[in-house]
Amino acid sequence: MAAGQTQGNSAAQAQAESRVGSREGLEGQVQSADSELNRSEGKSEKAAQAQARAQEQTDSLDSLLDDIESSLESNAEEYVQRFVQKGGQ
Repeated sequence: MAAGQTQGNSAAQAQAESRVGSREGLEGQVQSADSELNRSEGKSEKAAQAQARAQEQTDSLDSLLDDIESSLESNAEEYVQRFVQKGGQ
């Protein structure tokens, strides 16, 4: 019976070690997933910042183009005359 208990203890110990190994493996996977999530959040934050800067630049350019357009609407002939060369110039 001692041999049977030894085999039973060995099996129980092997099973316990397997569970510990599985738990350690799962903890490693959780840590890896957390790290990946943090990197992803950092990337999405950078992307959001880049998108905000791009929107600011687009708004600024749109404003400039609107100013040019309104100037041309009211003074198109005068604007063009500034670029027309007169004889000998």
